[in-house]
Amino acid sequence: MSTPNPPLRGALCLDLDGTLLNSSHSVSEANSAAVARASRAGYAICLCTGRSLNCRLPSAHELGIAELYLVGCNGAVVCRLVED
Repeated sequence: MSTPNPPLRGALCLDLDGTLLNSSHSVSEANSAAVARASRAGYAICLCTGRSLNCRLPSAHELGIAELYLVGCNGAVVCRLVED
């Protein structure tokens, strides 16, 4: 039996370059764990970037969450990603 999702408490919006991504352009284990904790606590996770969304972005699976939102192209594109 799966655990029900907690009620939505708000959104955690994170910039990618220099914030979520390290100098190697990857997500550290500490950042990934922090994002997963926020998601379990009821925060929607939103990754924000000025880049286009066809570039390499962290997946919900990489971050240990079931879904995330992406804002790209300096806000022109917004989408929701759900991992199965």
